[in-house]
Amino acid sequence: MRQTLLALHLGGYLTAVFLLLSPAQAVAFILVNQGVLGLYLGCSFAPNHKGECQVDG
Repeated sequence: MRQTLLALHLGGYLTAVFLLLSPAQAVAFILVNQGVLGLYLGCSFAPNHKGECQVDG
């Protein structure tokens, strides 16, 4: 079920992008979109994985 929904999402995303934009613009949009998403997720998750001072108890 999960694979089916993922395939539908990917297919719908690519279909919408390539129907609304020219092929060169669509590829550029997808590259920028994925790059910004990666930066956003990195900025969201990185602070939670930084070490903090340990208190000896």
